[in-house]
Amino acid sequence: MTRTPLPAFLAGRGRVPPTAEIVIVGAGIGGLALARELVALGRRDIVIVERGYPGSGATGRNVARIRAMQLTEDLTHVALACQAKYDRMGEELGFNVLFYRLGYAWVLYEAAELERMRPIVDMHHRIGVRSQLLSPDDTLRRLPVFRGGEPVAGSVLHEDAIVHHDAVVWAHLEHLAAAGPGAV
Repeated sequence: MTRTPLPAFLAGRGRVPPTAEIVIVGAGIGGLALARELVALGRRDIVIVERGYPGSGATGRNVARIRAMQLTEDLTHVALACQAKYDRMGEELGFNVLFYRLGYAWVLYEAAELERMRPIVDMHHRIGVRSQLLSPDDTLRRLPVFRGGEPVAGSVLHEDAIVHHDAVVWAHLEHLAAAGPGAV
């Protein structure tokens, strides 16, 4: 693969232009995603300033887990929208962002926790999240690592998603670099 050179000011090797229509502070996922959306809207005079290297701030210190199992309906809808966006992102950017689905569990240790989760699981089902409320025996069968430890009251499981933040940063950088001179 031939890598398109990044703008010198973004990589920290050159001078920041004296003027720009839009200045974005930070070349993490948030700043790069914003730049990408602005370029898609036709904005071209964008400068991204970063004191370290792309992804070196908060982006690089996060686990990029995108969990649809949320405690409220609003947060669940946001999480589902995020999963859908990341599911499309690799194809849109032409770069593997290492998005994949894997299991996620809330392990519950008290009967009261289990009862509090019942209406939450019902809400998940109502809006399309197929979480499962498991008994103690089913929890230990599905999650044997908990055998021999503190007794469990049950668990809630769902197939959720993860994405690698470093791959997302580089996908955005590659996409922006390919957008051509003056894009960033």
